[in-house]
Amino acid sequence: MRRLYVISVISLIVALKAIPVLSQEENKEANFDSLTLSPGFTPGLTPEGGQVGGYTSGSYSLSSIANTDHNGNPCVGFGDTTADHKLVLEQDFSNLSVGVNSGGKGTTLVIQGPNSQTFRCADGIESTNDATVDHNTVTNLTWKAGTYWIWVGTMDPEQMLNYTLTVRE
Repeated sequence: MRRLYVISVISLIVALKAIPVLSQEENKEANFDSLTLSPGFTPGLTPEGGQVGGYTSGSYSLSSIANTDHNGNPCVGFGDTTADHKLVLEQDFSNLSVGVNSGGKGTTLVIQGPNSQTFRCADGIESTNDATVDHNTVTNLTWKAGTYWIWVGTMDPEQMLNYTLTVRE
């Protein structure tokens, strides 16, 4: 009987680990600093200026959040199950860029839009090795006011890279 109980508990743990990341709307925290921005914000080295730091970690496949974004870009990389940053846009933005700088060591981005309906994804494999999502790669899609969850990943699981995340108009 005790053996059956142990097997049941282990099975439950394995099943719970297999569940994809739930909407971050319910988890109101992120691993690192959050940003709250309005159109016309003054760029700078602070969250109010659109710049925050962090480091990559984790072995969670970010494709579990979304396989592709609305343009068909693959959502790739490995990171933490919890979003690294929360971005709150107080108004709509027609032109916005979100980029990672790890010194060219290879990053990916998965950005989940308000109400978990819109995803933006990028990797730096073919360019600088650091991911950027901007108005040129995400055509005909404004950045609507609301809460966005941002995961910064790497192509290899458990790789730890320090980075700076920058949001620009």
